[in-house]
Amino acid sequence: MESWISTQLTRLYGINRPCLEAVTGEMYRCTTGTGCYYVRVTDYKSYEEQAAEVHFLSNLRQCGVGVASVVQSIQGHYLEQVNVQELKTMVVFEGAPGIHIPRVDWTADKLYKVGKEIGKLHRASQRYADEYPDSPIQHWHENKEYQFQESIPKEETHIRTLAKDVLEQIQMIPKHA
Repeated sequence: MESWISTQLTRLYGINRPCLEAVTGEMYRCTTGTGCYYVRVTDYKSYEEQAAEVHFLSNLRQCGVGVASVVQSIQGHYLEQVNVQELKTMVVFEGAPGIHIPRVDWTADKLYKVGKEIGKLHRASQRYADEYPDSPIQHWHENKEYQFQESIPKEETHIRTLAKDVLEQIQMIPKHA
């Protein structure tokens, strides 16, 4: 798969000699002499949902939120339809600068700054939701990957109860606060 993606990156995006590393079955880290990119090749979400995500990210960037840029293909598209045994959508993101802050460096000042960024993200997301109420982007809990209850064996009643309680508590958090 990496060889095929490498060829597509060169053909569609002009990214030459990429070194690919699988992050998941659908996401790849791509390093080149010009930088780091993340490549998603999936049919997990529809083309329309992925286009809405790209639009959402663009909107967040315009609001000053530090999110990764989406790379345009040579043809000027943010999403490219590719055929890998079946039709999938390819999206290339620039690697976002930054690091995971080591626990030993969690100071009040750094956590305050992180909180401010989260607040900025929340406000920009809320404005986007208000401006584009018909966006096909689903709420996090509606996405298949968060339906983990289906993966917990029925006989694990205690774990199933704990997971159900956590989900209920999260969903009780006000969305418009």
